[in-house]
Amino acid sequence: MHIAIQGALVGLGVAVLWIFVDYLSVRQVAARRALEKKRKVELDPSERRRVVATMRFALGFLPIAGAFVGWAFFG
Repeated sequence: MHIAIQGALVGLGVAVLWIFVDYLSVRQVAARRALEKKRKVELDPSERRRVVATMRFALGFLPIAGAFVGWAFFG
């Protein structure tokens, strides 16, 4: 497999992990807030925008950056 493709796959893996960890941390904050207010767990609009912005950045940039780093340094 070409080194740039491997780099892109590594970048994609890092992106998915980053999104997952960010979502879990935002969800944890929302759960604490819901416990204090005795409501169900819901993300507020700013938290949703944060998760979506992280997804766009991570999925749009990290695979391309991984491919470039793989090609530039290892190819």
